[in-house]
Amino acid sequence: DADACLSSCEVARCGDGFVETGVEACDDANADNADACLDTCVAAVCGDGFVETGVEACDDANADETDGCLSSCEVAGCGDGFVQAGVEACDDGNADNTDACLDTCIEYVAEPSQVLLLLCALAVVSSVSRRSKRGVGATQA
Repeated sequence: DADACLSSCEVARCGDGFVETGVEACDDANADNADACLDTCVAAVCGDGFVETGVEACDDANADETDGCLSSCEVAGCGDGFVQAGVEACDDGNADNTDACLDTCIEYVAEPSQVLLLLCALAVVSSVSRRSKRGVGATQA
């Protein structure tokens, strides 16, 4: 029953429950596209647009990493390394809260007092650097 003519003398077709060699990858004789074999007798894979039960969390059949379903057929979420449009401000894929993107996928914004302290520190460093280049404050022998 693996060729074009079944043992019942019927013409082989997708959905008859027999895998026709060289024509079909699978044939489970059902119209359920949530299992391992699609109703087109093609094996289910991530990216085919059908969610395979127990294997894929989602499958939107596109490579857009900024929507709700990643191209790996996993549901998008904070920490996956992709910024979800309209949901996350940033997503660097790490749990480091000392960089520009917090592990909550919110961009780190310094408080005004922190910015003022940083600017003061930079001004002091710059002033010391200019003085040392001019030799100001150096003792002469």
